[in-house]
Amino acid sequence: MSPTNAKLVASLKREIAIDLRTNRTAASQEKALHTLIANALTRLGVRFVQEHRLGDGERLDFLVEDTVCIEVKKGAAGQPALRQIGRYLEYPQISAAIGIAMRWDNIPPTFRGKPVHTIELWRLVL
Repeated sequence: MSPTNAKLVASLKREIAIDLRTNRTAASQEKALHTLIANALTRLGVRFVQEHRLGDGERLDFLVEDTVCIEVKKGAAGQPALRQIGRYLEYPQISAAIGIAMRWDNIPPTFRGKPVHTIELWRLVL
């Protein structure tokens, strides 16, 4: 994990946790969760594009700093979500992925030779 990606993930976890403490129901509503994440990214001062078209019909929930994709799932996520992230990681401009979901099952720290970070919302709302 690069220091930049590690710092982004840690900062994003902190900012999402701040918002979830005041709006816990956002974790179960995908649109509200997207708004919460966009607000957190804005506060962090990072460049991002929401609903970014990557090509071949692929659409990232968020593209951060032109190289990091964020994929959001409102419930638990596992192998189907990992396959989706894997498709994104095949693009040369994507250097890392962050998966945000209520819970992640069996997600490796690297996939397709690139780092995959996860944020589990249940840990932030307790």
